[in-house]
Amino acid sequence: MKRENAFQFRDIEPKPAACPACGETLDGATNTTGTRAPKEGDWSVCAYCGTVLRYVDDRLLRELHDGEVIPDVVRHLAEHMAKHLLPRRKGVRL
Repeated sequence: MKRENAFQFRDIEPKPAACPACGETLDGATNTTGTRAPKEGDWSVCAYCGTVLRYVDDRLLRELHDGEVIPDVVRHLAEHMAKHLLPRRKGVRL
């Protein structure tokens, strides 16, 4: 049965960007709202260290500013990754 309003996840290949927290190169993304590449202001979660990030432009990522509010969907993703994905990676700093 098809559910209405279900997320339509689309894997995309944005320009590689380095995580400012751990330095790993991030070269993939999943868009929950369409097929476009990331743009300024979009959210991301590093798949290596779990840090919540924002795009400065289509290539640069930054860590959050003090007091910046994380949307619930991004917070949920970061918590899910920390619990299920990151413990399986070797050398991950939590």
